[in-house]
Amino acid sequence: MNTKIFVGIGAVIIAIVVAIWFLPSAEVPGPSVSPQALAEQTKQAGEIAIKVVPIDISQDALVWQFKVVLDTHSGELNQDMVAIAVLVGDNQQKPALVWQEESLPAGRQAPSGHHREGVLEFTPITPRPRTVELRMSGLGSVTQVFTWDL
Repeated sequence: MNTKIFVGIGAVIIAIVVAIWFLPSAEVPGPSVSPQALAEQTKQAGEIAIKVVPIDISQDALVWQFKVVLDTHSGELNQDMVAIAVLVGDNQQKPALVWQEESLPAGRQAPSGHHREGVLEFTPITPRPRTVELRMSGLGSVTQVFTWDL
């Protein structure tokens, strides 16, 4: 009788091991955006050099953030960044919520000059699009478009 119990228990253990071995493994979700998709992009818009880096456009983010750096050697960079920026994905457009200007040089009251740096914030696009575009008008003669695959 004891032999039958041990054989039965052994068969159950073998069945469990075989089932675990052949069941499809559950994939652990990785980051929602690959580092390559979040690469810095640069463009030259006339006399203005523009650099954009996504900071956080993950699925869990409450706001999507993009760091923007503007440089020029002629003219003033005094654009209203919230007014000129829009985020586009899957036929949805989200206007910029906030522009967080990096600290201004001593004595300067308003953003202007030959260098500006800050962070644009947007409401996330849901459902999550395959690609996202940051469009900025008023920098050069045409709208500047920066695109990332998500």
